[in-house]
Amino acid sequence: MDSEVIIYLLKGGHIHTQEREVMGIWPHPPLLFKDLVNELVQYLETNKWFPLEWLERKNGELIDNAAVIEKVNDRKFIYRSRTADPYDITMIASKTEETFNSATAVAEHYLKNALHLPGRLDKWKVVDK
Repeated sequence: MDSEVIIYLLKGGHIHTQEREVMGIWPHPPLLFKDLVNELVQYLETNKWFPLEWLERKNGELIDNAAVIEKVNDRKFIYRSRTADPYDITMIASKTEETFNSATAVAEHYLKNALHLPGRLDKWKVVDK
């Protein structure tokens, strides 16, 4: 599977089974967690935001569940996340902001905390081997 497809999936994209077969990427052996980390690190070398730019929200607005990496420079990365209150989606239930000093550390954190990997990524099995 090429880098473009992996980044698309890491950004939350979905590829239908028929499309996977046409692309020659289905069936596919399990993806390795370390390979996904490496793909995300490479992406962060040339991009400021992953998967998209962080937009501040405040109570009273529609709150999205979001997790974002911001690259400040090569030695400073900020991971931000927030979740909406399940009973009132105009209220923030939780919000985090953590600073990392390497792309690898923030990529691992993002994949584990935002995407809950190892596990499943759009039906592909992700393993930690």
